[in-house]
Amino acid sequence: MRLFLLLLISSKLGAQDVHYSQIANFGLFFNPANTGNFNGTSRAVAIFRNQNIAIANTPVTGVYNSYGAAFDTKIFQENTGDNTWSVGVLFNGDHAGEGTLSTHDFSIATSYKLALDRYGSSFLSAGIQGGITSKRLFSYDLIFGNQVSEFEFDPNVPSFESYLDGRAQIQANFNL
Repeated sequence: MRLFLLLLISSKLGAQDVHYSQIANFGLFFNPANTGNFNGTSRAVAIFRNQNIAIANTPVTGVYNSYGAAFDTKIFQENTGDNTWSVGVLFNGDHAGEGTLSTHDFSIATSYKLALDRYGSSFLSAGIQGGITSKRLFSYDLIFGNQVSEFEFDPNVPSFESYLDGRAQIQANFNL
């Protein structure tokens, strides 16, 4: 019964998020414990996604573009043996509706990976990530009902939307 209710409730949810098709290759994006979770010493990743190509757009100034970059490296390896401490940085950008809604994230992450056996085949990893998110709504790209008179749009008529001041909204974010 609980599973049915969970499925019913989750089918009604919807949101516009950053979507990447190769998310498994962008580990810092979905879990800070993945910082340093790779074979090697350092890793750099860049990712780009152009969505809804049926709508007239271009790869650079398209209607829905998401892009990101990450770099992480293992530190103090000579002192920790099979256990590793890693640090990384992550940047994400998303532009929706020809840039009407713009989102940018910058985060710094660290994780510690503890070897659970002497063969190096089992690990326990924990991480923390902190950063800032900036969102901006470009109201000049939007058309409101009170700006349309007799089937014509008049951009000189004010929209009277007080929340559209054109400034970026910045907030801190933390992930475990």
